[in-house]
Amino acid sequence: MRKGAISLLLLLGTHSAFAATHFTDLNLSNTSAYLGYAQEIMRDDQDDRAAAVSSSIMWNTDNNKVFSVGIAGTQATHEFIPATQFSVGLKTFVAVFDGLDVTAIALGGGFRVALPVRWPFNVTSQFYYAPDVVTFRDGDNFLTYDGSLEFVLDPRGLILYSGYRIVTSKVSDNSDVIDNTFTVGIRFMFG
Repeated sequence: MRKGAISLLLLLGTHSAFAATHFTDLNLSNTSAYLGYAQEIMRDDQDDRAAAVSSSIMWNTDNNKVFSVGIAGTQATHEFIPATQFSVGLKTFVAVFDGLDVTAIALGGGFRVALPVRWPFNVTSQFYYAPDVVTFRDGDNFLTYDGSLEFVLDPRGLILYSGYRIVTSKVSDNSDVIDNTFTVGIRFMFG
């Protein structure tokens, strides 16, 4: 059952016939690794809006695994200095840790701010939360947070970044930390 659900999540997250741009994201720490893929399914350049589907897997040395699939909409604005991008989305997470299984449907979003400095730096943050009512199996809630500082090597598609990630789930009145680490990573855009 678990393998079938995970395969379905990855298939749904990576399939779209209308994609314009693809994003591949890899980050590592001393104790964990993350691989993500996103694909635009709609883009409106006139209004700086887009929508994308995504999927990811994170695993660590404690044999914890987190799989996700989601959809998010973004809105960029150039009315502010620096340029800012906001996103809102919905993700389904499947977490396997400490002999427990948690499935959660989380609502969240994020932002990216281009810093007004000589070198092309961005500050990003992303937060998703699922309360008890949409967290199933062994979990009572689910939370994931990522924040990073990005260095844009090539604006057409190559970004290096360093950041922080925390993933937690409340199980039977105890908050279990699935991952809590500093990361370094690389993101490619193509298509």
